[in-house]
Amino acid sequence: MKLSIDQNNFLCVDHPEIPQVKQYTYQVAGYQFSDWDKGMIVLHKKDFKILNLKHFGDGMNLIYVKDVECWELNLKKDVVGQGYGLFSGFDEVSGEQKYFWPGARAHLDFVVPAKCRWNFSWLEDKLSLLYGLTLLYGKFEAKKGELMSIKIQIPLFWQYLKYQENFDQIILDLQKQGIFLKKDLVETNNGIVYQISSNDWELLEVFAKWYEAIEKFEKISKKFFTQDMKDKLIAFLLSDVNIPENGRQDVLDKIHSWVIKFLMKS
Repeated sequence: MKLSIDQNNFLCVDHPEIPQVKQYTYQVAGYQFSDWDKGMIVLHKKDFKILNLKHFGDGMNLIYVKDVECWELNLKKDVVGQGYGLFSGFDEVSGEQKYFWPGARAHLDFVVPAKCRWNFSWLEDKLSLLYGLTLLYGKFEAKKGELMSIKIQIPLFWQYLKYQENFDQIILDLQKQGIFLKKDLVETNNGIVYQISSNDWELLEVFAKWYEAIEKFEKISKKFFTQDMKDKLIAFLLSDVNIPENGRQDVLDKIHSWVIKFLMKS
């Protein structure tokens, strides 16, 4: 047996004697993965335990560990402009291009709407687009200065249904970089709403910094929770008799210095 971080970046206990019958597929925080049965370290109701992947259930969190530091990112105004110009139409009377801005915020008056090129190579680009769309079509879900999550509801009606694949790809790209968003398609009387939600503390930290001109959040719920649970996780790995010594120190070193996230089954 060996304590390790698997190919999906999840904390696990490799156990060669576990029968391998089939692969199991789950979705956590909007991220879908498949894997063979193995021992997993999970968090459930603030308690850590080891269980087989096939027994992973609702309300449980897998522990994601990645070797990428938190970023210092700048808001890309030109990309926000592409988000602002995402829904546009031609006015046959005036001959001008019209842009649909249902909830544009005053502090981005300087952003010029532009045609969306869907060519976002950098992390800053992808997050700037989502940030602009949060201002237009979403909200910061907060209470008493504590930021809990963001939610974006993009109306993909009529010809705009083609945008779904583009948003799907952006979410997949961000997952590869350890940023997790959940997407849902919601049927309404006016068509399909593409809903994006996230409580990923890294994403919220970036958005909160960009949003300070409007409102300053004193705390990010998920980051505070993660810091608290990280200390308890380290204590669990050091004290539980079922944690193998093989690989333990290497994993502890990575937990101390790498980014930790708790991803709940959805």
